[in-house]
Amino acid sequence: MDREKQIDKMLLMMELYFEQEKGDQVLKLYHKLWDGVPVDDLAEACRRYMSTGNKWFPRAGEILDLVRSIHQPASIESSAQHQWRLVMTAVRQRGLMRGAPVFEDPITNTVIRTQFTWEYLCNMQADKSNWEEKRFVEAYQLASEIDPDKLMIEARMPEIKKLISRIGKIDE
Repeated sequence: MDREKQIDKMLLMMELYFEQEKGDQVLKLYHKLWDGVPVDDLAEACRRYMSTGNKWFPRAGEILDLVRSIHQPASIESSAQHQWRLVMTAVRQRGLMRGAPVFEDPITNTVIRTQFTWEYLCNMQADKSNWEEKRFVEAYQLASEIDPDKLMIEARMPEIKKLISRIGKIDE
């Protein structure tokens, strides 16, 4: 399959997914803006965009940003901002009654468990969102400096059980 047909297929898939018809002129513009970008990278970026819970057809530049992120490691700050968006999406989708999900990123789970309770996030006033995002990013950056094995106490349970079993015993 040639490049144009592959890109047309991706764009059609997104039009169907987002239930938004773009029209030939807009789609031609996408082809022009994506010229020279490997089709496999575009396909991966489109899949990532659709999997993040976005509700709107992506702008061409958003897909290009995702393509760039595929090939370069994200900074801690951009990772934290991305995690904040995932948390806020989960807040909107799940609400207080369904409770906090377990996020794929262990740092996010730690920050939610220790700094931002799920109840607080669900009841947070909209005008505090920017401020809380900054706080989340700072907490995420600090937590990212901790050894991953020490982020969750559950990971240290064998050591903790061993220490507890020795309480009250006299060294011989």
